[in-house]
Amino acid sequence: MNLLTRTIFILICVASCTPRFEGRMFSSTQIESRERKQPTLISSTDDDHHEASVRYQRFLHSRRRRSQPINTASEDSFVSKPFSLGNYTNHNQALIHWSGKNSKVIFILTRTKGSDRGGRVSNSSLWRSVDYGNNYSEERSKFNKTDVILKSYFICPTNKSKIMFAESHKSVNRVWVSRDEGDTYRSFEVNFALEKVEFHPSKQDWVLGYDKEATSLYVSQDLGETWTLLHEGVTSDRYFWYIKDVDSVPRAEEIVHFEYRNLEIFPEKVYLIKSCYINNCEPTPFQQHCDDVGAIDEESLVVQDNYVFVQKPGAREKMFVSYMRRSFTRAQFPGHHEQIEFHIISSDSGTVIAGVNHKNAKTTLYTSDVEGKKFALSLANVRYFDRKTGDDMVFSVDIHEVKSVSGTFIANTMTSNSFNVTMITWDNGRSWSHLKYEASDQSSNCANCHLNLHCLMTKTRSGYFIPLMLSKDSIPGLIISHGSIGTTLVDLPTRVSVYVSENAGVTWKKVLERRHLFAFGDHGAMLVAVEMVFLRPVQDLYFSSDVGINWTKHQFSKTPINVDGLLTEPGEYTHKFTLFGHKHYTDPWKLFALDFKPLVQGNCNYPHDYTNWTMQVPSSSNQVSQCHLGMVQVFEKIKTPKCLIGPEYKRYTSKEPCHCTELDYECDYGYVLQMTGDCVNSNPKIDAIGDVYEDEDDLIYGTADDVSPCVNGMRNVSSGWRRIPGDNCIIDLSDKLFKLVPCSSTTVSPATPTSKIEIHLLNNTNVVKMGQRLAFTAMLSGLSKVQWLVKHVSQMNTSGPGSRFVKLVGPNNTILVQPAHPGTYQVLAFDPNDSSVADFMFVSFWYPLEEVEIIHPPVVEVKRQYNATAIVLTKYGLRSQKSFVGDIDYVWKMDSKNFLQLRSTNFIALQHTQAGNYHIAVTTTNAISYVKGSGNVAVKDYVEIIVLPLLPSRPVTDSMITHDWLRDVRELLIGKIFDIPAMALVLTSRSLIHEHNFHVYVEPILPLKAKLILSPKQNGIPTSSQLLEAATSLQKLIAEKPFTFTVDRNLVITVGEPVVRNDEGKELYVGGGVSAGIIVLIVLIVLLVVVGGIFIVRHYAKNARWKAYFTMRNTGNISLRSSHIVRPRPNDCAPIVDDEEFIDDDLDNMETISSPQDGTLQFRG
Repeated sequence: MNLLTRTIFILICVASCTPRFEGRMFSSTQIESRERKQPTLISSTDDDHHEASVRYQRFLHSRRRRSQPINTASEDSFVSKPFSLGNYTNHNQALIHWSGKNSKVIFILTRTKGSDRGGRVSNSSLWRSVDYGNNYSEERSKFNKTDVILKSYFICPTNKSKIMFAESHKSVNRVWVSRDEGDTYRSFEVNFALEKVEFHPSKQDWVLGYDKEATSLYVSQDLGETWTLLHEGVTSDRYFWYIKDVDSVPRAEEIVHFEYRNLEIFPEKVYLIKSCYINNCEPTPFQQHCDDVGAIDEESLVVQDNYVFVQKPGAREKMFVSYMRRSFTRAQFPGHHEQIEFHIISSDSGTVIAGVNHKNAKTTLYTSDVEGKKFALSLANVRYFDRKTGDDMVFSVDIHEVKSVSGTFIANTMTSNSFNVTMITWDNGRSWSHLKYEASDQSSNCANCHLNLHCLMTKTRSGYFIPLMLSKDSIPGLIISHGSIGTTLVDLPTRVSVYVSENAGVTWKKVLERRHLFAFGDHGAMLVAVEMVFLRPVQDLYFSSDVGINWTKHQFSKTPINVDGLLTEPGEYTHKFTLFGHKHYTDPWKLFALDFKPLVQGNCNYPHDYTNWTMQVPSSSNQVSQCHLGMVQVFEKIKTPKCLIGPEYKRYTSKEPCHCTELDYECDYGYVLQMTGDCVNSNPKIDAIGDVYEDEDDLIYGTADDVSPCVNGMRNVSSGWRRIPGDNCIIDLSDKLFKLVPCSSTTVSPATPTSKIEIHLLNNTNVVKMGQRLAFTAMLSGLSKVQWLVKHVSQMNTSGPGSRFVKLVGPNNTILVQPAHPGTYQVLAFDPNDSSVADFMFVSFWYPLEEVEIIHPPVVEVKRQYNATAIVLTKYGLRSQKSFVGDIDYVWKMDSKNFLQLRSTNFIALQHTQAGNYHIAVTTTNAISYVKGSGNVAVKDYVEIIVLPLLPSRPVTDSMITHDWLRDVRELLIGKIFDIPAMALVLTSRSLIHEHNFHVYVEPILPLKAKLILSPKQNGIPTSSQLLEAATSLQKLIAEKPFTFTVDRNLVITVGEPVVRNDEGKELYVGGGVSAGIIVLIVLIVLLVVVGGIFIVRHYAKNARWKAYFTMRNTGNISLRSSHIVRPRPNDCAPIVDDEEFIDDDLDNMETISSPQDGTLQFRG
């Protein structure tokens, strides 16, 4: 889930007494996903409150300002380049957006917006910088219309080059599109007023367009050139594209879910859910469940992760949830309080964390089971507020989800005496504690003092603006926020300080006094802060390269200005920032391009300047534990300050499961913890019997009273405990498991004269996921007891005691089986006095398949056979092996042809007779799951290839060769190649462009080899002879200067002698040090058999060719200079903090991260 980077800046106060609306549901993910794609909005006035603005400006200009002493060095290496937008002072708003990761492009749209609510834009200008903000150019000349008035723009989150601009004024409705990051623009007339855009998660040209006035939803599949009306009466911001692996039906990528008003029964307000395929809006299979749930509250649909949430009108308990697109079920909350509004805070870690606003003006946090059905109390009396997003007010809980560290949240609570106290949890809300601060930070003794921080609520009760808390996925463990030490949180900006935590909130230290804007850079190694002083412009900023321990002061402007915000490249990878503001409110916008590279001492060296940090959190016994939610999380951090990490760095992270302890459990739904440490049923109406079991596709629910069904005379009963949702520990504690009890105490087995044992499986499948349990019972005839033995099939012929993972429960000889390792097991029940009286059954436990990547050549030659290899990943990103996942079937498909491979065969040989582009797809299936993958290969008339043997410093096994590992090796190799000036010159002079007609491919087989592929462009340039010449030059350069590169601290790869292949597939040594050996061999042959030698040489030379084939997925145009690339990080946007006291709302960072899948799955009552 993504939090915080962009912020809406409004320079005057918004009235706090906004009317409230009941019956709505809000989601942090939903709000953030909408807002994070919008540019940063700065406003010189708030037109809704013009008089307040005038009074404020008079006060600003009439009051004398004092400035604190400035200690600026006489010669400062810090680089600050100002730029003024000139005469465009009549525009009252500016939208600023850094295009994307690894981009130098920044867009600024200045506009004049009317004073009415959602006012129209009457004038605008678009500015663009292509050099990190050093210079900006006005883009008016690129538009082929004279009356262009742009009101907003939207950048594709998966391709920063694709941008859509909306224009709507008078009778003009147009969409302007750029596919090259603003180099050129094309316009398309539309028949509606485009207000909002929602890009498809994977199809870059697919967008949803919303007309707010007409409440109509449109869809385009060609990036805005043509549009189709999808539906009318659609609720604003309540439309959602499909979610991968959740909408798991054919044509899933075409699915849209949205809330709409039934206009057929107008004027009644009846809101329904529609789930349909785009274009004709044909219903999806999920539509039946939507019809079953019926009418819902307006603005209540939330489609997020594995869930769909809605509210039912008129109900006391309003929330209904669908898990994995199954039927809707009423969410169960303890206490049966009336529910008014919901804030879905998080749902991506195996649990739903929701804030519920009750009738008595109290907000409470609850956490759910994995299905989002049963909620347990987490934290009461949490502070909540209404905040503005766009033109709407939304209910929000004052809570911050710490990025990069699972299960960590910081929330503000209200005590009985109205004190604001900050609490933190590291276990998805099971336990909460106060924040710890350094003793030196406390100025006076205070028995009940704690560190309290500002989280999400930026406008304080006293009317001041405090920047919100900031953490980033790209910077594990680092959090920065404003706060104070005392019995309650201080609101006044002159009394707060800036606090930083490097360990996900375990400890905090004060780094700056008073209120500041702040931002991260260079993967968190750089902190930049600008003091926010009421009614006083500033000209200095503060810089730290050691996480705030030491700060240096630097002058960014010759004259003081009012700072509106601070922006950096999405992802916090760069050392360049953009600061923007104005001197007076009637002056033009001023922008400053900041470069902090001169302030650090050169580049960081791997591994000397890095260290691994293991996440450690306090337990309930005040002991520090490395096991956090059942996982040991390790992150790589910078060890040596004052060096530059650089944008190419890929942070190493790892997560390993640990064994379950008492800390991994909480009371089950309907149970409360007693002083004795036991969980006791808190509601006599609710029986302590839970669900029986779970299979792959369906849950078998209990009766209306939550009583599980009777299976073979047994029912499943909760032990009162459950694993903390989202916890990934392995090997459950025996006393925390569910219990099986007889359906009736009078149930007896009929007597029979002969001894007999029959094993019955209480689940409806004998093949399940690892982490799930299978329950067995033995029906006995003529026996009083039975002995159980469970063994892996590989140990069936060995002697030994029964397995440790078998637990005897209940009086009817019932056991639970949950092995610690995957595989097939024999479950045997026998008479201890007569082993011939027995019965057995085979069951299997496997890890599910989680991802498949096809490794194949991106470019091949016609009529040349090549291999496509499917690499399947399972738990923790491990490469699948039969011992982990069982047998795998591979079904290959290329365009209209199907290729069915034999079981466990993960590659296919392909060949194309014509040039063109071909699509390859594979579906991989094991007994419990399936995943799909695809790729594209370009077939050309001729290619040239150089094969590079890769010699590792330590053995490399098949299990290590994952797609990510191959990509890391490939990118490191590319970086080394481009570090050789002569090779770069050869590529440039032959018109060979990286990822266009020059590719690097690492084969997914042993021994390791890399291939350099040279191919022509569409116009046939370079020619075949030119490619041969280029290949010869590159081969000789590599042979003359062999090199090495470091993959990780334990693996160094040396590039061996380069070779090429001829038509017959034989490897030929044609350059460098190998040439001498070939010459000697030829001389010897000539001396022995002169005529035969000449014939062989001529024949060989005549038939030798430099053609071969190549592979690898296109990962973008990346030129690497870093020596350490371990794992790619998802795109996200720059941190940004906003202006003075008067802010409407905060926005979030752009992240395309998928949440990690739970490794250990479970089912319980």
